Amino acid sequence: VVFRVSALEDYPLNCSNLHSISVVVKAMRKVYYKKRKADFNREANSIEDLIAALKWPANGIADLYDACVRELPWLDRVVKEKSMGSKPVYDNFMELLCASAYSSSVQGRVHAIDGLTCQSLGTMLTNDAVMSSSFKTSRSFGLQPVTVSPLFRHLLNIYVTHFRPKQFGLAPSDSLFVSLKNKTIRVGAMVIRFFRRTLGLHITTTRVRAI
Repeated sequence: VVFRVSALEDYPLNCSNLHSISVVVKAMRKVYYKKRKADFNREANSIEDLIAALKWPANGIADLYDACVRELPWLDRVVKEKSMGSKPVYDNFMELLCASAYSSSVQGRVHAIDGLTCQSLGTMLTNDAVMSSSFKTSRSFGLQPVTVSPLFRHLLNIYVTHFRPKQFGLAPSDSLFVSLKNKTIRVGAMVIRFFRRTLGLHITTTRVRAI
């Protein structure tokens, strides 16, 4: 049996069982189409194309960082007026907090941040990084660092001091980043919402990592 990728590429399969052949062919097709899609995306999505499609900041990571910094006066007013209890204000702050994690630091997979618990809080407030095992490839790579920049740490302090509802507590096993319903938030969704609201761009955490 031969699996044909193209007119010039044949791959002999050393299988006699039809089920085994089917499994191998499906796996090879999956790899092939994934590679073809990646090649197509590389050709179609130049930086100029992405900027035009509002999926890439014109000045790179600096635009994303500046968008976070521009929100700080608003945040100062909220804290001063103690108006952080409403859902719109809380959600806007969580978007800013999550966006700052990616725009001011080099980060890995977003689930490493999603999965942080309050046990990591002390380390994050005093060190430049904390280790996380809550991400897709943790079985292969073990731990992933979550970098804590000065901006991210500043907002984290404000989060714990002023925004995180006191009744939720800070038990070591509790999720660190939560909604007003005490549900673990999706950091990736917060990042997308922040840059859509502030810059009119569709920026994902994967895109930030590419930038």
